[in-house]
Amino acid sequence: MKFFGGNSSKNKNSLEDILQSKDNFGEQLKFYQNKENKTVEDMFNMGTIYYLEADFKKAFFWLQKAAKQGHVIAQCDLGNMSSQGLGCPKNYKNAVHWYEQAAKQGDADAQNSLGYMYLHGDGVSKNYQKAFHWLEQAAKQGDAEAQFFLGTIYFDGLGVSRNEQIAAELFKKSAKQGYAEAQFILGRSYLDGRGVAKSYRKAARWFEQLADQGDTESQFHLADLYFQGQGVFKNYKKAAHWAERAAVQGHAAAQLNFGNMHVHGHGVSKDYQKAVHWFEQAAKQEDADAQYNLGVMYLNGHGVSKNYEKAAYWFERAATQGNIQAQYNLGVMYCDSEMGLENYTEAYKWLSVIKADTITAIANIPEKDRPKYKLGGLNKFLDTLEDSMTPAQIAKAKKLARKQLSARY
Repeated sequence: MKFFGGNSSKNKNSLEDILQSKDNFGEQLKFYQNKENKTVEDMFNMGTIYYLEADFKKAFFWLQKAAKQGHVIAQCDLGNMSSQGLGCPKNYKNAVHWYEQAAKQGDADAQNSLGYMYLHGDGVSKNYQKAFHWLEQAAKQGDAEAQFFLGTIYFDGLGVSRNEQIAAELFKKSAKQGYAEAQFILGRSYLDGRGVAKSYRKAARWFEQLADQGDTESQFHLADLYFQGQGVFKNYKKAAHWAERAAVQGHAAAQLNFGNMHVHGHGVSKDYQKAVHWFEQAAKQEDADAQYNLGVMYLNGHGVSKNYEKAAYWFERAATQGNIQAQYNLGVMYCDSEMGLENYTEAYKWLSVIKADTITAIANIPEKDRPKYKLGGLNKFLDTLEDSMTPAQIAKAKKLARKQLSARY
């Protein structure tokens, strides 16, 4: 919420003096309560003190009195309290009412909040034109959050022609004021070359600012840049440092990458047990690549005891998400009698899924490139399986493959 204000620097300074220490709150409340003719500023100050004392009902009462007499900051504060349900039932319509009163008086915070409400349809019907209007008013006053939201409107083309260049300029203005979301999206813009010239160096700079503050997405991207040597000197130790920072906070892709670093000894000592630990963390979050890697670890007995059943279990988890390597491994494992998992129907199912996906992929690439993709080996594998299956088993396998494909598409 925006407090410590008033419409003049004199009011702002006097209130800041009054509230320098929490020990003065009781004394100052008595002062205002005993005043016979309370001014609008007195009412606002009382509401502010009650708010800071976490007595939200009394805060709302006095701020409302000030707001009804046109106190712009009180109006904005009532909008915030109404939207959060502080001192009153949560009510977005009431929040919109108070934001609108303050926005019309030129309050940038209220203009930004009102624009946000129209952007997301909170308390009002979603209206991109009105969202644009109010966010633009706030952005012109230098409001960093409004600049970011206005940037997203241009970036996504919401009610305006899509313009990534204008979006990037707004993100820059917001980011330079320290607005974290703008800093991240600007880093991504430089990473992908959207609205700005691609620059791994500038992407790294913005990600590093946020990474230091604990932002997991920025830590993940910064780790990848150090690993690839893009925009920074290649440094596996720094890559591992940032991957770990993100991984311990639960970032699944970072957990996968940190696990891979332990497999290959990049930036850390080679340690299969630690690799398994991080693959497990990511696999539990349904990261298909981590599930596949975990299957490989059980298949080969790296960091864990060799266990074909557990390998198949994790390959199944990855395969159902479309991991083609896991699908192929299952096809092979279910044909291998020595593993104790022999199941030609399941093998045929997964190989059929691979074939269907490959045919779809080939159909979506230029005709001149299609000869590079051949199905001869896969067809031969399926033909060999059919020689060992009954017509009923083949029919069942094809049905299961169709079911698997329809579940994904």
